[in-house]
Amino acid sequence: MENAELARQTREKLRETETLLSVSRALSSTLEIDALLRQVTRTTGADSVGVWLVDEVTGALEPHTGNRVPPSILERVRAYRIQPAESAFYADGIASRRALVSTNVPDDPRIRRPSRRSGPTGRSSSAP
Repeated sequence: MENAELARQTREKLRETETLLSVSRALSSTLEIDALLRQVTRTTGADSVGVWLVDEVTGALEPHTGNRVPPSILERVRAYRIQPAESAFYADGIASRRALVSTNVPDDPRIRRPSRRSGPTGRSSSAP
């Protein structure tokens, strides 16, 4: 049983590392934001991709731009603010200054419940 769990964890970590490497390559390929988001969407196989920037006053992450965000959730995403201090996923990424990946957002305890419902996908990545 332990070996099977270790193998599963290793596969999961490998998927995360491959995703981060692919995103890193996409980020270094262009400075044009729309082309970058399209490339990240293709590279990761994500349903949609967005850029969130830190509000200097509140410290909250606010949506800036996105690619392929479904119209049915667009207004909800535009209005949503992520408080990094309240979400270990984003706080860990900011504190460690490294990119993070969650391949199962609905069940990831590091991501607050409202954030889990803000998007259409079960995957998320965060890069400070």
